[in-house]
Amino acid sequence: MNLFKVEIKKNIKGGIIWGIVLSGILSLYMAFFPTMREAGFSELMDGKLDMLPEGLLDSLGLTEMPDFSIFMEYYTYVFQFIIIGIAIYAMILGTKALSKEEGDKTIEFLYAKSVTRSQIVISKMISSILLLCIVILMVMTTSLVADLIHTSGKNTLMILIVNCMMLIPILVYWSIGFAISSFLKDDNKSIVIAISLFFGTYLIGMVANTIADLEMLKYLSPINYNSAAEIFKFFDNRIGAELNISALILSAFIFASGIVTTFIKYNEKNLLS
Repeated sequence: MNLFKVEIKKNIKGGIIWGIVLSGILSLYMAFFPTMREAGFSELMDGKLDMLPEGLLDSLGLTEMPDFSIFMEYYTYVFQFIIIGIAIYAMILGTKALSKEEGDKTIEFLYAKSVTRSQIVISKMISSILLLCIVILMVMTTSLVADLIHTSGKNTLMILIVNCMMLIPILVYWSIGFAISSFLKDDNKSIVIAISLFFGTYLIGMVANTIADLEMLKYLSPINYNSAAEIFKFFDNRIGAELNISALILSAFIFASGIVTTFIKYNEKNLLS
């Protein structure tokens, strides 16, 4: 039995819808770039944002107000919200992947086909990664088209770098979702759990950026490790720009832990109880 094909066929429509929606939102925002470039929006926002706490501005990616007349600064500001959508989708894919078979009572059917638990996990991981790639490629294509329209394709390489680097928090949330799924008995609450956990960590990151004494809590928020704007400035060789290397190492550890936890727990689980 080719479980991989079954999973793709079952979930491809949802993935395409996510891709269309996120690409549409990105297209809509990028359509405003010419207006932002010509209207002196950055100068106007600078005056308004001076009244807000620095920590809050940092959590919103506005510590240093982006120059919206520069394509990549405007793009990375908008892109951070698209990444939130992709990360949520990744976590939903993970939390529903294994628990759905138990909830739908199809696990007995899989056993009848002599499919091992490890095969189930591997098939679902590969299929969900492919679905994620479809969504990401749709968003990336939209980004490249916007760059082609507004700058004649001058930022192609930088867009590819930013998109690839932002795969890191997406995969972290995906692996956490799979680990959670291995503990769940059904998928009735999987979406609620995924969304709640994501926004819980996102809010923790905002609090950590706002209150200096709680700065260490930012490591509980993978989405806040390295923002799209920070990645762009680092690879654009901006003075003072740097990546949080500790966060990258932690991301790799969480990702690996999520994968290992999934295999161990799912193979130990009593699926027929």
